[in-house]
Amino acid sequence: MADNKRTLSVASNHSITLDNRSKMSVGGVMDVAAFSDEKIEILTTMGKLVVHGKSLNVNTLNTDTGELKLTGEVKSLDYTDTHKGGGLFAGLFK
Repeated sequence: MADNKRTLSVASNHSITLDNRSKMSVGGVMDVAAFSDEKIEILTTMGKLVVHGKSLNVNTLNTDTGELKLTGEVKSLDYTDTHKGGGLFAGLFK
């Protein structure tokens, strides 16, 4: 039961912090799909986030807490999937 609570708290908190386009922290991370020094594909609770840049490096990835930290020259951020959240009853009460 404790694992479910941890998963739910990670799923409900997606955030991005970018400092001087060179240090980035992402919350709500489930996994990293692919990475190179020019592109990192991050699976988040709000969809796939693609980071484009130069000399990108994943410094920390902790899927238990949903945190990712990277460094490098960030040129763009792009969500490639739309988030379809809202829970079980979201489609019923539009």
